[in-house]
Amino acid sequence: MQHNRKHALRSKGQNIIEYALMLAIIVGIGFLIYSQNNFGQKIQAVFGNANNLLATVEKESDPAVIHDRSYADAMAKMLKEAIAKGTVQLSNGATVGIYTQNAANGKAGGYNINGLKTGTVTVNGKEYMSNGAFYGLWKAVDGSHSYTGASVAQKDKDWYGVEITNNGSGSYTVKYREGSGYSNNEKDGFRPSDSNNYKTEIWNP
Repeated sequence: MQHNRKHALRSKGQNIIEYALMLAIIVGIGFLIYSQNNFGQKIQAVFGNANNLLATVEKESDPAVIHDRSYADAMAKMLKEAIAKGTVQLSNGATVGIYTQNAANGKAGGYNINGLKTGTVTVNGKEYMSNGAFYGLWKAVDGSHSYTGASVAQKDKDWYGVEITNNGSGSYTVKYREGSGYSNNEKDGFRPSDSNNYKTEIWNP
């Protein structure tokens, strides 16, 4: 009986030592893998990218984001069609943009719309600014007058829109932007450079 008990205790002690050695080996291998070639940073980067992807998917499935970006897609289509038809013409390097904002714009009939241009832009053969600025541009490109109901659904955004730049040789860059804040108290100006450029495409009419 005593012999059996000593044998059992010896076996238990041996098992504990074996488990401890196995654990030490596993930990050692894990440490080597983690410390070699910035493997730990690579693992962190993988998980970081996964988290960013999940956040992006969650954002893009938000009904408010879907509303705003769907309307921005419609705005891009309107502007592209107007450029393709020659209703809006841009000199090489010129940019024209239309925006929706979450505040009424006194310079646009009180509608929640805005716009910009750089370089030479004509609307229906006249200089952009002689058409009532961006309000005239909106009316020229938006035959269905959808701008009368333009709105921003996202709570953390004040405006979004589309800019098209003439690259020359029949190629255009289309940028989709959204941002927060205005450059003045009247809320008829903002800085596109402070915005999030969430999509860019090259367009060849």
